[in-house]
Amino acid sequence: MSGSRPEHLEQLTLDELAAGHEERRSVQPLRPMPSPHVPPPPRIPFEDQRLVRRLWVIALLCAAAAVAGMLSVNPLEQPLLGACIALLLGGTVSAVTTPLLLVEAHRRTPGHAELRRRRAVRRGLLLGLLLGGYALFRTFGLGGPTGLAVAALLVLAAEAALTRADVHSV
Repeated sequence: MSGSRPEHLEQLTLDELAAGHEERRSVQPLRPMPSPHVPPPPRIPFEDQRLVRRLWVIALLCAAAAVAGMLSVNPLEQPLLGACIALLLGGTVSAVTTPLLLVEAHRRTPGHAELRRRRAVRRGLLLGLLLGGYALFRTFGLGGPTGLAVAALLVLAAEAALTRADVHSV
């Protein structure tokens, strides 16, 4: 124990230690660290908060129904139910990505709430339709990776055109 402390501290009594501690505190006052003023992040509008909550509930319901359907339906024997499950999968993807896109868009650009909301919903729906449609075609034995790539390029082109139209309309 004597090796871990300096020798001058071992010879002091508790009263001397307390007095020395108070003395050091009065000699060297603690200074608060300067903190830059960081404004709080802007709040998401109430309509967007409500939309995010509703979409999360829809996403949970779609995911539960899709998982239950995937575990109980053989799409080769019942292709119509397989198609419904593929569309539920697309709805789940859409309902999950839309709130994420909305919150991220609000974090990046706090203004233009209606435009942000419209873009996030449109992009989420396009992504859900893309993946749900691909799963639907694969259920019926159609399509492949090349078809998915072509569809993705078409979706990107459509989104770029619609975004450009939105920008020029504001």
